[in-house]
Amino acid sequence: MTKVLDCTLRDGGYYNNWDFAPDTVRRYLEAVGNAAIDVVEIGLRSPAQKGYAGPFAYCSDAFLDTLAVPETVTLGVMINASQYRNGDVANLGLIDRLFGERSTSRVGLVRIAAHYDEVDAARGIAEHLKHLGYTVGFNLMQVGGRPQSHVSDVARRVAAWETVDVLYFADSLGNMGVRDVEDIVAALRTDWTGALGIHAHDNMSAALGNTLRALELGVEWLDATIFGMGRGAGNTRTEYLLIELERRGHRGYHPDALFPLVLGPFNELQRAHQWGPNLFYFLSGAYKIHPSYVQEMLSSTEGASDHALHAMKQLRDGAANSYSLDRLRTVLQPQTVSYPGRWSAKGWADGRTVLIVANGPWIKLNARYLADYIDRTRPLVISLNTNSPLPAGRISVYAACHAFRFAMEADHYLELDAPLVAPSAALPTEVTNRLDDSAVLDYGMTVGGDRFAFDDTGCTIPRRLAAAYALALANAAGARNILLAGFDGYGASNPLQDEMEYVFACYRATAGTVPVTAVTPTTYSIEQSSLFTPEPWDAPERAGHRP
Repeated sequence: MTKVLDCTLRDGGYYNNWDFAPDTVRRYLEAVGNAAIDVVEIGLRSPAQKGYAGPFAYCSDAFLDTLAVPETVTLGVMINASQYRNGDVANLGLIDRLFGERSTSRVGLVRIAAHYDEVDAARGIAEHLKHLGYTVGFNLMQVGGRPQSHVSDVARRVAAWETVDVLYFADSLGNMGVRDVEDIVAALRTDWTGALGIHAHDNMSAALGNTLRALELGVEWLDATIFGMGRGAGNTRTEYLLIELERRGHRGYHPDALFPLVLGPFNELQRAHQWGPNLFYFLSGAYKIHPSYVQEMLSSTEGASDHALHAMKQLRDGAANSYSLDRLRTVLQPQTVSYPGRWSAKGWADGRTVLIVANGPWIKLNARYLADYIDRTRPLVISLNTNSPLPAGRISVYAACHAFRFAMEADHYLELDAPLVAPSAALPTEVTNRLDDSAVLDYGMTVGGDRFAFDDTGCTIPRRLAAAYALALANAAGARNILLAGFDGYGASNPLQDEMEYVFACYRATAGTVPVTAVTPTTYSIEQSSLFTPEPWDAPERAGHRP
């Protein structure tokens, strides 16, 4: 019998730290009940962990008792086998601390997520949960690309436990096609005769098709999430799945009950967190790269795209099917490069204030305020890259230095209203062929070391970041002081935050650098002021200054 399991609050929690607004949760539970969804995997039941995580990371029985769960819905939680084992042995004491008897809990299903090397430990976990009275699911992760003999071996071992009610396979890397689904189902059916389930990721826009093919092959339990909300590119969309089930004669589901939820709070969540298929997630599926690498690189900023492309090529060359923050930090560090320059920046700033403008979220919402500030104080303005939200006429020069950024923004260079400062040798031929020599100010760049150096025609910077290049340019040009706007920061857990903090640390360690102050909100360890602070200034400088 077909069962739809919606795991929105569990899988979607990877984007908002399992911290959903109470009204969103209320509307969600009401909607899934009206849609006749069979099972709701409400979240994780994790042991205590460092840092803040919302209630759906823990899903204690006391918390679940506060929720208005529809009577028709079976409630489930997921646990990670890695957190409930001591080596190859189950941590039964932890299970007893976090789970009571099924008769005392609103939870009916506990699903164990495990990798291949965790199967032995998962046996004891499954047996103890079954002893407590729960329906037990076993979710085998990263199945795609495994030999069929490995898959059938796990099925044989799990069948021998006689404790698992439904055996799931998860397309964790989002790189499976329908042929892979067919092979995996066949391998599992070699020794497993019980219920099967599928958890599909949408990196390559194949989640719904893979889920429906699994259904045709007799897979009964089908995972999905509202609007596809889930780690990385997301999952099969619940609303689409219910529409397809209805079309295929599976009566009883009511997809229209989910539509207000999709168009309302989850539409807002998607705009905020930007999950869903894109080029980077497609590449992560094709290259067998864990989607968390992409999610971390793209979180909090659109400006991470060039870094992401650079890192993806490096991750492709090694085993990146499991996530490592240390490895991500390593691949984000660009290789040493050196490009000589011909244009001299000497005297360009000539004792003036230089304002460097990045494209952080604050600027996007408040560009008018920054434009008014520029009109009032008339600094030289360096825009990082070409996608500035500032109104026309406020930018003195654009600055860029990364090869991937050049490739992505090639079409924009013909439309700039100010010169581009860049190392010409780093520009792709297709860009230089389309630009006049006067449109590019060829300021050189060398990347490497832990200090800045400024020469008239080039600089040395510690990382190949446009912000570092612009800081060097302002110093070489004789700026009196440097202001930063739109440098919001990426958050403490994002390696791009570490990269910029390293750049600022190197800048501070370089003797004779010009003082730097942020005038819009920032999380970086730099001096902070405000563009709204009354600032005396005399002898207004000429607006629209150009080199």
